[in-house]
Amino acid sequence: MNILLNQRYLKRSLYLGIGYIALGFTSFFTDGSSYLAGLSGIGVLYVGQYFYSKNKILVKLQSESIEYFGFFHKKIIPVNEILSLKYFAGDYTIKAKHTTLVIDTNEIDKTAQLEMKAYFDALQSRINP
Repeated sequence: MNILLNQRYLKRSLYLGIGYIALGFTSFFTDGSSYLAGLSGIGVLYVGQYFYSKNKILVKLQSESIEYFGFFHKKIIPVNEILSLKYFAGDYTIKAKHTTLVIDTNEIDKTAQLEMKAYFDALQSRINP
């Protein structure tokens, strides 16, 4: 099961980027300060982040492993190595033999949260019978 990023957050990033681009380009045509032109560059970064993250998988839950795709790294935790699984304040904390993984549910798409909860409930019952 593939878990995507929160689409509401991404749309907010896109709208903010479009607003910055519009504000930056309008500063080219007005007699205002020229530092506002730099906002178009910031807007391009926001729009680029949107298109990069739109279909990016954040977490891949499989029957034999949990894969977390961070911005700079990828963590793979085999299910048979999981020592504990805790849910506190909207975060799933998964501790394995060599690594610890924290999944923030605020970053996850709302439609996938129920599927993820069912997966972790089944995993919790398998770890602590």
